[in-house]
Amino acid sequence: MSVNDPFVVTEFARLLDGKDLVNFIADGNGEFTKALGMGLDLSVVQLGDTRTKRCSMIVKRNSVVELNNEDGPGFTEISSAATIVSQMTPGK
Repeated sequence: MSVNDPFVVTEFARLLDGKDLVNFIADGNGEFTKALGMGLDLSVVQLGDTRTKRCSMIVKRNSVVELNNEDGPGFTEISSAATIVSQMTPGK
């Protein structure tokens, strides 16, 4: 998910060659980001007042069942692909 327009997100998915593996979501106005409490104000470094914190999530039947929030400037340890795969166990 990215606070960006759908055209940019679609191109991002195409360049990463992952659109058949991962859902790429455009949150153009940042409404979903804000509703999740995942907003980040980066206007001080000219990146806009609403960005999405680095995170990963598992969504099943329109409900977020896992939300891995990095909640800081660090690298993707909590939100990594390995973390998501480990959380996708049968029955979860």
